[in-house]
Amino acid sequence: MDVLSRGAEAVIFLENAGGFAIIKERQKKGYRHAQLDESLRKLRTKKEASLILRAAKFINVPKVEVLRDKFSLKLEHLKGRKIRDVLPSLKTEKELEKVCETIGKFVAKLHENDIVHGDLTTSNMILVEIDGKTVEIEELEKNIYFIDFGLGKVSYKPEDKAVDLNLLKKAFESKHFEISAKCIKKIFEAYKSHFSDPEKHAAIIERLESVEKRGRKKAKH
Repeated sequence: MDVLSRGAEAVIFLENAGGFAIIKERQKKGYRHAQLDESLRKLRTKKEASLILRAAKFINVPKVEVLRDKFSLKLEHLKGRKIRDVLPSLKTEKELEKVCETIGKFVAKLHENDIVHGDLTTSNMILVEIDGKTVEIEELEKNIYFIDFGLGKVSYKPEDKAVDLNLLKKAFESKHFEISAKCIKKIFEAYKSHFSDPEKHAAIIERLESVEKRGRKKAKH
């Protein structure tokens, strides 16, 4: 297997086969007690798989299974490009709007069903390409997938969802500065319109304002 990336918690491998082809293996931590380390890695692997399966009821995510060693996930290999790389290459405003609307809709679906992604950046969103062909605007929503729920959790707290949104805003402002304002506007419009519970939505946005204020205070100091 080829190593695709190494993170603080896991190594990502590409399996030389079709279908399920990505292996995410949580690595041993020598500084932890062996028994505790094993228990934590199994728990976090199971938790991530469970979260992906839960999210699959509402948005596009890769297929997943936990391997026998209990420390590894086997994930569907999604062939395409990260939204981080897709955004600069979009040729029309209509395409940009559709991508942003889809992001807003998907985040709303997660949050309304109490799923917090934990790392909402455009590097964790993929536009799947069909046979190497450009996806038509009408098909964009069907082909955008959210990946990497390793930092995610189930939470009923508006605060946790507000932190998710704050991270998404920061990701656009830092990685896509030139188009961030219109992207964030379109994402938040879609986020609101796809929330069936206005009170729940309002509570999250109210907490977001508090999260942003705390961030500004920290930046000053």
